[in-house]
Amino acid sequence: MKNAIAAAFLLLLSLPALAADYSGTWVLDQSASKDLPPRIASGLKEWRIDVKQTAEAMTVGVHIDRGNAPFDITNNYRLDGSAVTFESAVRTPDGDLNVPTTTTAKPAADGAIDITISTDFERNGMRMKRFLKEQWTLSEDGKTLSVACVDETPRGVMQYTLVFRRA
Repeated sequence: MKNAIAAAFLLLLSLPALAADYSGTWVLDQSASKDLPPRIASGLKEWRIDVKQTAEAMTVGVHIDRGNAPFDITNNYRLDGSAVTFESAVRTPDGDLNVPTTTTAKPAADGAIDITISTDFERNGMRMKRFLKEQWTLSEDGKTLSVACVDETPRGVMQYTLVFRRA
């Protein structure tokens, strides 16, 4: 009997963590967000994300409006930590470019999701490499999504927290 209980406990420990359900539409609360870099906060009218999530995958549509041409991208994630590679748009001074993008997402034991997004491309003879680490967490009432970011770019490393409210 003790062996059966111990085996069941070990089986539970070996199961992958399940992410909280982040599905829905979320709108950035700029006043609640922390340490936003000027390149993010400047002129921002709206930042909205639309999340579709299953047990295996998550798709995040991102809409950013600065009052000129809105910017829309979609990131895809597998929730088992494996990499997904696809082309996504990045905004540059020369216009939007489609660049190779690799994402990973892994649920943590507490329901958070650890995400990485990386791009690596050349523009005007310069290598542009970005590595973004995000940790998504939900408030207990499920109405607030906090995204702690560590953003490594050619401009340096920035740390900030985005706070979104469920729409």
